[in-house]
Amino acid sequence: MIMDPLDIILHKENIAPFYQPVISCDEHIIAGYEVLGHLKTDKDWVSLGSFFRDGNVPAEYKWEIDEQIYNQAFAHYLTQEEQPFLFLNVDANVLDELDNHELLLNLLFQYEKQGLPLKKIVLEFREHDFQGDIESLSHLMKFFTTNGIQVAIDDLGKFGSNLDRLSKLEPNMMKIDLEGIGNHESAFDYRNVLEALAIFSRKIGATLLFKGIEDLHHLHIAWGHGGRFIEGGYLHKPGLSWISRDMVKQNLDEKVRSFIHRANSLLQEQIAFVLGLDEQLANLGKSLTRYKSDDEEAKAIAEQLSHMVFRVYMCERFGYQLTSNWKKDKEGNWYEETIAKGKNWSWRSYFLENVAQMESRKTGILSDVYRDIETNELVRTYSYPLSGNRFVFLDIDPSFLFEREWLL
Repeated sequence: MIMDPLDIILHKENIAPFYQPVISCDEHIIAGYEVLGHLKTDKDWVSLGSFFRDGNVPAEYKWEIDEQIYNQAFAHYLTQEEQPFLFLNVDANVLDELDNHELLLNLLFQYEKQGLPLKKIVLEFREHDFQGDIESLSHLMKFFTTNGIQVAIDDLGKFGSNLDRLSKLEPNMMKIDLEGIGNHESAFDYRNVLEALAIFSRKIGATLLFKGIEDLHHLHIAWGHGGRFIEGGYLHKPGLSWISRDMVKQNLDEKVRSFIHRANSLLQEQIAFVLGLDEQLANLGKSLTRYKSDDEEAKAIAEQLSHMVFRVYMCERFGYQLTSNWKKDKEGNWYEETIAKGKNWSWRSYFLENVAQMESRKTGILSDVYRDIETNELVRTYSYPLSGNRFVFLDIDPSFLFEREWLL
């Protein structure tokens, strides 16, 4: 519902904060609340999200409503026995245009004197909406963090994110929006983005919070990508008051337990698969001595495992490729592609580490799922240590993967 901004200002006595529960993934209890402004109409409560996102609404109007919502939320917080996190949406453009950052800080200090713990306040900024330069936003956020207040970058993933810009902002939390993410193949590419953000958050010491969780699939994504906090209608809808901190615990415990069982089952399948390949390659290795060249050995391995691989090659321990790429055509015949022979792959970040592990453990390694550069298909690579400091790499056929869910 779209309302005239002036009507909202004239009826601001009908505005109240709604509280969206934010749940911890380690205890499965309500660890905080995001404050969301709503307006009471004749029919129902209406979200003020469109009002705050509208670039045509004067900054003075937005600040007037923000200030009222903040005051109401802080006053409510002081009446409660518990001290959860309180997440406040802050428009950096409004603070910048009106030069109101000190006004907001003084408001927080005012309530701190009454018992509001500033360490539990999290100010959420939408980096992609900010019209100034990144240095200005960084300075604004540091202004609050130096005063003991936490800051978060909101809506990551939904609008794209520049990691260099994020590193300059140094947020305490990174908030990723899962709304609209479906359960289909293209979601795999989005999960790659989430994995990159999860790794990045650990590097800069930021906590991940997933929002927009509207179904079990979203919950599974958040659980599997390092989310420490989660929120969304699937878990609990926002309301006018706080709820019991254990309200969602039993239901969430059951869901996560099912995720754990499923993940363990898939891991056991993968372990058995790798052990089976290790045994096959160990047996094959005994018969490879009759071949006169590395290429003949690579082709022999390819033909023995033709039902599951589409490309085979060998490298030595420093990354130089010893053989051609042996590739399978549509008819299932193997042919030689010489262009990669002699190339060095040590620049790949995982290569030398994997070689060291294979050398020390004398076992093979199965890669993560990735998208092949040549075919653009989802593949995995199994690598195994052969004699003479040689390593064979088997690119597993996408059709073989898709027939076995536990490999995806």
